[in-house]
Amino acid sequence: MNKFFSVLILASLAICAQAQIQSNGTGGGNWSDPATWQGGVVPDFNSGAITILGGDNVIVDASFTIDQTTVQSGASLYINSAIALTIANGAGTDFTMNGDLTVEGIFILNNVATHTGMTAGNTNFLAGSIYRHRFTTTQGVIPLATWDPNSQVSIEGYTTTFTANAGGNWSQNFGNFTWNCTSQTGVAILAGLLTSVNTFEVLSTNTSILRLSVNQNPTITIAGNVEIVGTSRVEFSTTGTNTTIDVGGDFIFNSTNATGTRSFLANTGTCIVNVAGNFSMNAPGGNLRFTTGSAGIGTFNISGDFNLQAGTISESGGTTANGNINFVGTDVEHTFSNAGTITNTVNYLVAATNTLIVQGESNVSGTTNSSLTVDGILVVESENATGAIVTGTGNGVGNVRVTNRTYNPGSSVVYRGTGAQFMGNGQPVSAGMTTIIDNAAGVTQVSTTLVLAGNLTIQTGSLAVSNTSLTVDGVTEIQAGNLSFTTVGTTRGLTLNGDVILDGNILVTSGTANANVTFGGNFTGGSTVSFSGVNSNLIIDGSSDILFPLSGPASLETLTINTSGTVTFNQTLNVNTSVSASAVNIDDGGIELNGDLNTRNVTITNGGTLLVVGNTSLTNTLTITDGTVQTDGTLSITNDLVISSGDLIANGSVSLTDDLTLESGTTFSFLDQDVT
Repeated sequence: MNKFFSVLILASLAICAQAQIQSNGTGGGNWSDPATWQGGVVPDFNSGAITILGGDNVIVDASFTIDQTTVQSGASLYINSAIALTIANGAGTDFTMNGDLTVEGIFILNNVATHTGMTAGNTNFLAGSIYRHRFTTTQGVIPLATWDPNSQVSIEGYTTTFTANAGGNWSQNFGNFTWNCTSQTGVAILAGLLTSVNTFEVLSTNTSILRLSVNQNPTITIAGNVEIVGTSRVEFSTTGTNTTIDVGGDFIFNSTNATGTRSFLANTGTCIVNVAGNFSMNAPGGNLRFTTGSAGIGTFNISGDFNLQAGTISESGGTTANGNINFVGTDVEHTFSNAGTITNTVNYLVAATNTLIVQGESNVSGTTNSSLTVDGILVVESENATGAIVTGTGNGVGNVRVTNRTYNPGSSVVYRGTGAQFMGNGQPVSAGMTTIIDNAAGVTQVSTTLVLAGNLTIQTGSLAVSNTSLTVDGVTEIQAGNLSFTTVGTTRGLTLNGDVILDGNILVTSGTANANVTFGGNFTGGSTVSFSGVNSNLIIDGSSDILFPLSGPASLETLTINTSGTVTFNQTLNVNTSVSASAVNIDDGGIELNGDLNTRNVTITNGGTLLVVGNTSLTNTLTITDGTVQTDGTLSITNDLVISSGDLIANGSVSLTDDLTLESGTTFSFLDQDVT
């Protein structure tokens, strides 16, 4: 009997020893070292209550599962890198922190485990550390702590619906935040409480949804990337009217969930997502929605590139709902690539000082009242033979496939393909905008008649206007290359109403049909205008004096000069039929008229020549200074005839209404004709 009681007492003492294990009180040590613990027993989950005494520093150097653990004031607990300390649910409070906790490795709270005392002042998660939150049906409590930007919070246990509240400690400045609930079957509602993370990654919501906010209108700051993958579904907001998501890095959506992701809002809500980096989506079969409600508005403000490799971007909320993709920043060049589907009402904005390059055959697309507004620069690369920009919607040809298109003053459209491009019937013609050719392979106008109310600039390559008509009301600037205008079979017109800056050339070729060419402004620059063929009709309008930059001798069918200034030709110009002009100034060049000349003033200088085969009628003055005028028909001058060191050869009669002035060096030959 005595032996029996002795064994019972020893067993009881052993149980008591297990029920209360304390650190050594002499400075602590590694958790796995028996010397760290009074009695030499290394504690674990089966050890009962564990206390780390004040003054001791215990280092978790191997993975353990524990409960009923208290870190006293003045004590510290340190979890080494790659080492996991798991707090399991047991008797009483499972983890009490009155000292200091530093996590370099992994800290795990199992389902329904309880804790107290952790604060941002005494608990630190270092770079590379991980916190695993394994609650399933209740929200649990995330430790209050100071989180290094490169620490990680991993939410990985939820299975059913729950709604977060402030007691869950979601409103902290977290590091990298990961949602990975592979058994989730109910909606997890964070109620706008999660507002600050370094990166945001959703690996799995299984068959359900992660909803960040409902009607709370939070501003959620994500310093780095957003990445949504797998079959995850995320709702950023539902009915909130002013939810803002600020993403400091990239927005990456690779979820293949075919049932759709209400990515920003549903119903009547409004959500804005500001992306400082790039947007990319590679989600075969996946669906990223701006809205699902009847009046919702979802907006992407993207400061980087847009790359849709696969999947569908849409809104499905009804007639008043819409999605917006705005390309913003200061002097930013964005690329746009679309190999997927963009549908329903999606609006695009290229903000001022921004450039959007629509790559290859990608298209800015949408249906049902979608729009494109360009305040900056739109670069098109499509080489489709019907045009890089054509009318119509849907995922058809060309780079722009939306219903409504607005090109505001100051905006530009640039043709910059790698191969030959075509200017189609969707080419914008708005006043105040500029069309730019920057394609070494050249651009061909295929639209039959095109009237550009703005400017035309050829930077590289050429613009071929072949058997079509082109009017430019603004400035035409040819920095390099050519503007080539050709007629075959049908009379066409080239009308440049504004000033022309020629550092490249204008080439006019008239075939079997007339080429009607009109210039209404001044010429500057060092290059020229050339005429090939004999069926060109040249009209010069405007109000200024013009030095017309002919490239060499040229032949015209007719010449009409409507300017109130003086037009100067510095090369020989042959006119087959007639000239109608207010004034002609020939300086070191010449005009040969096979028809009649009807004009106001004619001035010949520096050896210039004017040969009129038909009749010549001047309503003002003929002045010859070191030049020659020869008329084979009647020469009628209403005002004065002044000849200074020049020649007048009249093979027909000459009629003067006013004075005749002959100076030294003058040849005045009438060849037996009458002089009145």
